[in-house]
Amino acid sequence: MDCKPKVLEFCGDGIKNGLDECDDGNEINDDGCTNDCRLGKPNLLIEKIADIDEVYIGDSVTYTLHFWNGGNAVAKNVVVVDELPIGYDVETFTFQLPGGVGGTIRHQ
Repeated sequence: MDCKPKVLEFCGDGIKNGLDECDDGNEINDDGCTNDCRLGKPNLLIEKIADIDEVYIGDSVTYTLHFWNGGNAVAKNVVVVDELPIGYDVETFTFQLPGGVGGTIRHQ
């Protein structure tokens, strides 16, 4: 007869075991390891909106880019590239990031 105490394994105990993909010792869901011990994944989403539908030579167009992470893990080293159609030229580029970081770049 085996008299050793049985150690219970559970998600959130800080020990990766069984089917755990990760176990960071907490039950916070959006910190890279979900509360069911699965690896979190970023899900980057982007939306581009123009202020006018038809553009003619000499018109100014304002594009607004919205981007966010809809996933449950931090997205690191993200680069957003927006290529304008042939014939377009950038005069001013203004950006605002979460936390109030922003600025303006002018094309010379």
